[in-house]
Amino acid sequence: MSFFPKQPSSRVGVTQTIAYDSSVAITNAFGHRGNALGHGDGLMDGVLIRAHLDSNGEDLAIEHVQDVEPILRWNREARRDEQRSEWGRHVARIPNVIYVKWLNEEHGRGHTSLRMFTPEFDLVVQRKLDDPEWAYLRTDRPKLQAGWSARQS
Repeated sequence: MSFFPKQPSSRVGVTQTIAYDSSVAITNAFGHRGNALGHGDGLMDGVLIRAHLDSNGEDLAIEHVQDVEPILRWNREARRDEQRSEWGRHVARIPNVIYVKWLNEEHGRGHTSLRMFTPEFDLVVQRKLDDPEWAYLRTDRPKLQAGWSARQS
C-alpha cells in the first residue's frame, strides 16, 4: 500500500486519512458498502470527505476533514458550568473526525466488525473519555469525574 500525504485544508481542523489498497472492500462506518467516490459520502454532518487515488490506479485513501475548533471551544465553555444533576448530565461533545479515528484504531486492532453508534462502540467511546488524553472532549467538570483532568484555558 502506498503512502498518501494529507492534503492541505483551507479550514482549521483535524484531518484523518485512511488508506485502502485495491483488495479492501470499502464499508462505511455504519456497515453499508458503498462507492467511496460517490453515494454514501455525506454520512457525517460537517465533515468533508475526500478520496485520493494513487498514481498506480489501485490504492485509495479516504480523508476526513472537519473544523473542530467550535466544538472544542464549546466544550471549554461547558466545563465552566456546574451540572447539578447526575441524570441527563452532558458528558462530552466529540467531533465526527474523532469518532472516525477511534473506529479506525479499533479496526486496526482487528476489530473489523465494530460499527459506530452501537452499544459495543459506546464502550470504546467511554474508555476513551475516561483516558486523560481525551479529557478536552469532556463537558463535565473535573471534580465530578474522577480519573481525569481538563486543561484550563
